[in-house]
Amino acid sequence: MPFEGLSDNLVMAAFYGCDDSAFAEIVRRWEKQLYWYFRRCGWSHEDAEELTQETLMKVYWTKHSGRGRYDPSRPFPAWIYRIAHNVAESRRRSERRRPRLVPLNEDATSENPSPDKLSELRDILDAMLGDLGDCLKKLPKREREFLALWEGAYGELSLTEIAEVWGISVPTVHRVKMRALAMLRKCLEAKGY
Repeated sequence: MPFEGLSDNLVMAAFYGCDDSAFAEIVRRWEKQLYWYFRRCGWSHEDAEELTQETLMKVYWTKHSGRGRYDPSRPFPAWIYRIAHNVAESRRRSERRRPRLVPLNEDATSENPSPDKLSELRDILDAMLGDLGDCLKKLPKREREFLALWEGAYGELSLTEIAEVWGISVPTVHRVKMRALAMLRKCLEAKGY
């Protein structure tokens, strides 16, 4: 693979420099991450697939439109998640509906447990994931999206990068973080965790 070992910054530079195969590499690297970002923000499977494709198309069109072009001096994840955030917000405004929240990945197993132990572990995990999902559903949209983006939870962005994505200050993002964690902790404690 010609792009193996290259940073996203260099791959985007190659794409902007007329190497369309570089865009295929961006899709390969980011399609799954964007899909799961949208799922963790509460979108259905179908919506997450559509939003992922729309985000990647917006990335593609930055080459031709000149608007929103990637600046290689800035972190690539913050730039692409900003596009994803804007795509989702645009969809919410246009559809005037809230996304349906979905349970987190339930497909977790240990190496070679007995069938009885595996069944017991699945039941425990299902209950825990259900409780966590219930608590996440109760969070306001901003706090839920923060947890989907933040490197300390499900995402991979720092507080500074999230501030860039949302267009707000780092102290404001920190307040969202503290509120999200406090609300999640309170809900999980009420469920006995």
